[in-house]
Amino acid sequence: MAAIGLIPWWGATGVLTSLAILYVGTLLSGAWTLGRVRGVWGSRPSKSAEAEAQAALATSPVLDADTRALLIRLMNLSAVRPTPRGHHLLVQELREALDDPTLSGWRFLHDLTAALDGPDGARLWTLQPELAR
Repeated sequence: MAAIGLIPWWGATGVLTSLAILYVGTLLSGAWTLGRVRGVWGSRPSKSAEAEAQAALATSPVLDADTRALLIRLMNLSAVRPTPRGHHLLVQELREALDDPTLSGWRFLHDLTAALDGPDGARLWTLQPELAR
């Protein structure tokens, strides 16, 4: 009869032991991951990320509000559903962007112009999106 009375205690002990093992395992896993992260960060020079960010900022042009608005219009027009009117507006905004002296050196704008003016550009805007079934 005493053995039956001890069953709930063995159950509680089993649960607490399992929780303790889980807790210790989590701590060990966190310590091991932290050691690996410190090894990765220690293997590269700390100034390299800062130097890369400074170089990127130094080479990027300063854009005024009108130029930023033009880029936002280009992004929005390139994201809308393809229609002939959207194609015309995108080409118009793209030409305006290429006339801007700060954006005229951006290679991807020239690539986009070539893609839109090429044989695939006309075909692109005649495609209709498929509806999800």
